[in-house]
Amino acid sequence: MRKLYQYTFVILIMAMLTSGGSTLATSRGISIISTEGQSLDLYRDYQAVVVGISNYDWWPKLPYAADDAKEVAAKLATLNFQVKLVLDPTFEEMKKVLGEMVYDTGSEENRALLFHYAGHGETETLADKTKLGYIIPRDCPLLKKDPMGFAGHAISMKDIESVSLRVRSRHVLMLFDSCFYPRLIGQRIRGEAGYRG
Repeated sequence: MRKLYQYTFVILIMAMLTSGGSTLATSRGISIISTEGQSLDLYRDYQAVVVGISNYDWWPKLPYAADDAKEVAAKLATLNFQVKLVLDPTFEEMKKVLGEMVYDTGSEENRALLFHYAGHGETETLADKTKLGYIIPRDCPLLKKDPMGFAGHAISMKDIESVSLRVRSRHVLMLFDSCFYPRLIGQRIRGEAGYRG
């Protein structure tokens, strides 16, 4: 049920962004009129980067994350988004995707840009007792087992914030469907029976 609710929520947001392109702008009263009285499109185009990670090197497998990403990408394509689908990226591949969002896809001001991530997430308690969230590339080690390896591969929400601040597109929406399974990860580390990935 939770999965259906999340999927419905994402589709509703995407529909609000794309319903008829300039028709949405006109029907919602958001159209831009030039000084000559000409109606101008709100966005030149709609682009999406959809990431899904199912097959982790160290974390439990997430059999539905890649499938969810494929479904979201397919639905966005029917809504006239130009979609880049990225499945099971490593840390280096994720860095490249995020860099392209800033300096390529997100460099166009008159663009609506959507980023969707489906995969593992993790939270680290920092020295000052605040918490920092991360999204986890395929080759990221477990925080509890290899903290230095984790620090070199996990992508923090501060990194994501930095990306969002550097994107020049007028409208950016980022959606995260991140799973947190500390009990299952603990079982996998200890090798207890009953773990099912």
